[in-house]
Amino acid sequence: MSANTNLTRRELLKGILVIPASAALTNYSFAGVTKANFTTCALGHNDHGKTTLTAALVNVAANKNLVSYENVNAAKVNNINGIQFKASSVHYETAKRIYTHLDCPSHFDHIKNLIAGEKKIDGALLVVSLSDGTMPQTREHILLARKVGITKFIVFLNKKDLIAGNEFIQMEDEFIQMIEEEVQELLSEYDYSKDDVRIISGSALTALQEGATAASDIGTRSVQSLLNAMDEHFPDPIKNVDKLSKAKTLRTFSALVYILAKDEGGREAPFFKGYRPNFALPTLETELSGEVMLPAVVEMVMPGDNLQIKVELDTPMAVHSGQRFIMKEGTKTIGAGIITSLESV
Repeated sequence: MSANTNLTRRELLKGILVIPASAALTNYSFAGVTKANFTTCALGHNDHGKTTLTAALVNVAANKNLVSYENVNAAKVNNINGIQFKASSVHYETAKRIYTHLDCPSHFDHIKNLIAGEKKIDGALLVVSLSDGTMPQTREHILLARKVGITKFIVFLNKKDLIAGNEFIQMEDEFIQMIEEEVQELLSEYDYSKDDVRIISGSALTALQEGATAASDIGTRSVQSLLNAMDEHFPDPIKNVDKLSKAKTLRTFSALVYILAKDEGGREAPFFKGYRPNFALPTLETELSGEVMLPAVVEMVMPGDNLQIKVELDTPMAVHSGQRFIMKEGTKTIGAGIITSLESV
């Protein structure tokens, strides 16, 4: 790849594989649906290629040019119980499943989607640029994934086209192996074993550029390998009825929460130990009051923070791990959370 191509990588995406305006992504459908539905997303550091990979997955799965980078990147604003975040939802079909794939344009959109989104993520893709390796947002997304109950990852080592034939990288295979080990080591810090992870390398951009008329190992065929791995590595999702059967009636639980920033309609000031908001859960027609218990190392929580807390409700109720809830002050939504464990205080 030429130096000029490297410098204009994002610009190259413009105008590639554009679909008619009438072919709205949210209306993408499959005739005679009999396959299991599976919800996934692509996590990873900013500009590592998550949106490009999302578009490539749609096109390679269909073996035709259906979407462009711009189609996917034009994320709409979702408002879930007062929590706003941008996300695109695309769909693609494999031999085994129909996938709903959520793509968020920013780091904080990903955080809010994982915590407050309507759809539970059944298994996640982790995108890591071979030219950068793991970065701070890579770590934070892995931590959040563990907290919200994502048990399986498939890692896509992206931008292989930038290192293929690079004069500064004399041993390409050894370089890729080094990045693989770096990613696996980071995942193991959050209790993801080698059995929980699959790693594939390739170039999502190359797959987009090739379209349906050509295929190379680092482009279309690498994305097809990713689709095959998704079918093989991700277990079938657990139905909601199975979760409800595991509900327990109690007053205390641990949760991962996102506290709305002031410009999102949240609080203007921080809160401290002993803070008592109301909690609205889908299983209740009314709200319950309760107390927020902070980690020992946290003295105050600022608007815009996300963190792990414990909650003690004033009244016992049936809850289950993975259940989402809203935090409120009167009629004002100030945060959202997902129950991560039913451990007692």
